[in-house]
Amino acid sequence: MLEELSHHGELVNLPKGSFLLKEGDKRWDLFFLLNGKVEITMYVIKNEHRDVTIYRPEPGEMLEKFSFIDGSPRSASVRVSEKSVVSKFAYNTLIKQFDDNPNLGYLFMNSLTETFVKRLRRSDSGQRDFFMW
Repeated sequence: MLEELSHHGELVNLPKGSFLLKEGDKRWDLFFLLNGKVEITMYVIKNEHRDVTIYRPEPGEMLEKFSFIDGSPRSASVRVSEKSVVSKFAYNTLIKQFDDNPNLGYLFMNSLTETFVKRLRRSDSGQRDFFMW
């Protein structure tokens, strides 16, 4: 799917220590990690206020995709832990591509569904481990 979209994306180089997205941002573009390393972080309030790393995506993965889907502000930040390159797809451009090519839209939604199912299963497994003693 990324290959079919690639000519509509913009390459963005990210230096180590920068943020691609910040939790609460109202941007709905979609990003794919092409190379390098990033961390998905969330701000938590417990005994201390801090960012917690919740996921480390692999090259080829979509980054922080919920906002693209539902139009809500970003639910997490994307911090660059090693010099990285992402492909950025503007929201309106992608929606037009999906309208023009429904098969591409189907492939995109299928890819999202697979990602969500994998994460849900991983989450279920982690909760199961939490309750085992």
